[in-house]
Amino acid sequence: MNTLACRTRNGLRHLYYAQSKKIPGLKKFPSRNFSTSCPQSWLNLPGPKCSASKPSGYSLLELLTSLTIMGIVSSMSLPLFNIVKTARTVSVTNQLVRTLHLARSEAIKTGKRATLCQSRSGTKCDRGEQWERGWILFHDPNKNVQVDPGESIVLVGAALQSGYTITWRPSGRRRDYVSFQPQGSANKSGTFSICSVEGSKKARTVVLYRTGRVRTSTRKPGNKPADCPT
Repeated sequence: MNTLACRTRNGLRHLYYAQSKKIPGLKKFPSRNFSTSCPQSWLNLPGPKCSASKPSGYSLLELLTSLTIMGIVSSMSLPLFNIVKTARTVSVTNQLVRTLHLARSEAIKTGKRATLCQSRSGTKCDRGEQWERGWILFHDPNKNVQVDPGESIVLVGAALQSGYTITWRPSGRRRDYVSFQPQGSANKSGTFSICSVEGSKKARTVVLYRTGRVRTSTRKPGNKPADCPT
């Protein structure tokens, strides 16, 4: 009786059989004894025996390949993340510019003073400097910077997502509003600074002139950095 056992070589799995009677196609090795390679209980049993398990773990080549791929993916994801954050800052800047243009247009079109003020509720002006909490644009013919009965709200700006701030530094004392006259001029000049958690190096500014003209930049007038919270 010939007894063949389970063996592996070069990481390949081989299946051997123990034969108790002649099986066509099974190669015999009468000169070899493999009986010590399988448990004693498996010997002399017909049919398929065990297949040797593949060694667990990774080779050095597989480990180096995985580390290389992870390094490449990490180096690509960081610039992409910065691009996304910069794009969001630009989007907020453009939103504010459109609002200022609309305020000036409403004042000229209606012949009434139009006021833009910061507002959390979307129904009344708030005293403060947290423009990132939202704002409203409304007709303000009596110039009291309040939404009175009969005065219509033209636009409500939603609060920005966490991590962004808008700081208004005007020529006047109050920093919670800006108004446009029927001839298109602003009641004060100043600079809006749109900042993210990255600080002033990644900030953008919206410069408002007394003529009502608006322009954007990455710096304040005089090439100074934006006023970003530290």
